[in-house]
Amino acid sequence: NGLTQAAHLWGAYVPFFAEHGYRVLTFDMLGQGESDKPLLSAGFDRHAAIMLKLLNKLGLDKPFVAGISYGGAVALRYAILYPDQLRGLVVMGAFSELDGRLKWIGENLYVGLASVGTEYLQNLFMAYNFSSNWLEKNETIIPVLRRRGYNLNDQYALQNLMEAASNSPSFSHELPAIKVPTIIINGEYDYITPRKLHYIILKGIRNSRLV
Repeated sequence: NGLTQAAHLWGAYVPFFAEHGYRVLTFDMLGQGESDKPLLSAGFDRHAAIMLKLLNKLGLDKPFVAGISYGGAVALRYAILYPDQLRGLVVMGAFSELDGRLKWIGENLYVGLASVGTEYLQNLFMAYNFSSNWLEKNETIIPVLRRRGYNLNDQYALQNLMEAASNSPSFSHELPAIKVPTIIINGEYDYITPRKLHYIILKGIRNSRLV
C-alpha cells in the first residue's frame, strides 16, 4: 500500500484474483494501518526484509508481488534484494529515485504533515489519488473514508516513513537485477509520480512493459 493507505483498500480487487485461482495476501506495512507504528524510521529495504520473513513464515514460495507508490518502491527493492523470491512484479505509481520535483513535493508534504497533522495529508491525497469524476460521484461516502483514514494513520509514523523515503538513495542503477516479468502501471494524470519516473523503471528492467 501507499502512504496513508491500508490493506483493506485492496479488498475490491481480491475477488477477481481469487476467482481465477490465486491466493491473495494483503498486509499493512510498518507504520501503516493496523501494523506497529515504529518510533524510528523504516526504509524500503527494511520493509522488503519484513515482507520476505512474512512470506517464509506463511510458506509461500515465489509469489507475484504488487505495490503502489511508497509500496511500489518497496516492491522494487524486494525484487532487487531477493530476485529468486518472487515470480512476477507489478509496480504502480512507483519510483526508483527522487528527482528534483518529487523531492520538492515530498518535502512540502512533510512540512504540511508536521505542521497541521494527518488530516491535512489525508485530505490533500484525496485530490491527488482520485479523479474529479470519482470525487463528484462519491461525495457522500468521502467523509466515512476520511474518518477511517484518520483512525488508521499515526502522524509520527507517517513522518518517519516520509523521512526514510527522503533519505533513500537512488537505486535506478540496480533495476537491471530484476529478472522476473514486470508490469509497470502509471495513471495518465498521476501528479506525484509522472511518466518520466516510470520510463526510468521501464528502461532499467529488461523484462518489463508499461501500461
